[in-house]
Amino acid sequence: MIRDLNSILTGTPAAMAQGPITASAASTNYIDNKVASKGDAASLYLYVAITQDFDNLTSLDITLQQDDNSAFSSALTVESHNVLLANAVAGKIVEFELVPGDMERYIRLYFTVNGSAPSAGKVIAFMTPDKQTNFYAVTAWLDSL
Repeated sequence: MIRDLNSILTGTPAAMAQGPITASAASTNYIDNKVASKGDAASLYLYVAITQDFDNLTSLDITLQQDDNSAFSSALTVESHNVLLANAVAGKIVEFELVPGDMERYIRLYFTVNGSAPSAGKVIAFMTPDKQTNFYAVTAWLDSL
């Protein structure tokens, strides 16, 4: 699995997880497809991993958005996943498959809290050219952060 700081949509280099997510919010970072090197990949994969259990909420919507401007003033939804509280636990991984040529210039994630505001719950999101089939390796990497 290839990862670099330019392919991580959440957090900072010191703390790559975003959270706790206590209200609806956009990912900390966005990816500029004009600058990002996508290589020859026909598809890219974006993974969102929950690194800390969520509490209180009914569910969390994880939405991939694209736009032609970095302010996301006219953001379009590419794909969305709804994660129920019972599944919003550390180790849960959500996958998005991206087709680089079909994307607008900027992409980000948007997290929508449904129900009561949580006081705990963190995620990390990263893009990779490789489809992950060994989630043990992904969770081992997350544990090392």
